[in-house]
Amino acid sequence: MQHISKYLDGDKPKPRSMAKSTETCLPASWVTAIFEKMRIRYRQLWTKSLGTDPVEIKAVMDEWRSVLGSVTPDQLKHGLEAWDSGYPPNVMQFKAACLEARTTAAHKRYKALPMPTPDKAKARIDIAAMKQALRQ
Repeated sequence: MQHISKYLDGDKPKPRSMAKSTETCLPASWVTAIFEKMRIRYRQLWTKSLGTDPVEIKAVMDEWRSVLGSVTPDQLKHGLEAWDSGYPPNVMQFKAACLEARTTAAHKRYKALPMPTPDKAKARIDIAAMKQALRQ
């Protein structure tokens, strides 16, 4: 079996052919990296899903580039981390995993900081300084 990168032609985002010209495709190297991650994770299941025809593999990669064109690198990373099925995703399942809402630190329950230990000597000094400032 030949390496997937053989079927790629460049790294620059290209306009989507079937959609608005302002939309771009994902760079080919990014899709190659995703496919390589899937190949390592799912082995024969992934390679079997792609087939062996170079034209078909190129078409599948182009479809992934097109569908994932609006997904950010952070979302792609989340999609790779979030997909935990025993089977490899198709492009629409992967995009949904990329875009699924994440719980950020702002939405998690907070853990209160420990109470500071009181320093009575420092408190006396600070109170004396405030009283002195108010007298002036």
